[in-house]
Amino acid sequence: MKKSRYNLIIAAAILGSVAHADIVHYDYSNNPIGNSADASDLNSYSQGSLYLSTSGASLEQGELEISLSAFVQKKEKSRWATVDLLSGFSLTTEGEIVGTETNFSPAPQQLLSATGKGEPKNFDGYVSLRFDAGDGDFYYGWAKIAGEAYVDPNGKSSSASLNIMGMAFNDTANKSILAGQTITTVIPEPAVVTLVLGFGISLVGAKRIFKRG
Repeated sequence: MKKSRYNLIIAAAILGSVAHADIVHYDYSNNPIGNSADASDLNSYSQGSLYLSTSGASLEQGELEISLSAFVQKKEKSRWATVDLLSGFSLTTEGEIVGTETNFSPAPQQLLSATGKGEPKNFDGYVSLRFDAGDGDFYYGWAKIAGEAYVDPNGKSSSASLNIMGMAFNDTANKSILAGQTITTVIPEPAVVTLVLGFGISLVGAKRIFKRG
């Protein structure tokens, strides 16, 4: 009994060192923040943007930008539509840890690109976010987005569109968040997860040796 209590105390001490997530959540599922770029023979090039910051999603301004572009030039048989993530993004999946070990590209990333007529390209998923917290620190978060890039079958028009369905970030600098997480909870940092697993393996090994003895 004393040994079990001792083990629980050590495990609690280890788990006590994980990041406490103070989550700020913006839910746009009932009223998505969206924008589009639409090009045609009459308007050969169109461009639009969506922005994200710790204040939420916006069409006006923000720290992170998603760029939408569409182009049509029928005489030269050139037409395309793209959705690009500028710096500060990374693709992720629901439940994945977003934090200091996430690989954020400093260069723009093309999320969607359509060039073939009548062949829409779609995305419905999560992207990781990283906001500047000053002094070399960052706030980590996620956004749920749905977009499409499309060139119509006749090649007379093209369009790129994107909706932001929701986003959240951990307002404790340099601390992790799970993609899709909307409530405050406790998230183990990668190093702590390794420590806890190692501790558990050590306990199992010690128990086996003790029994053999």
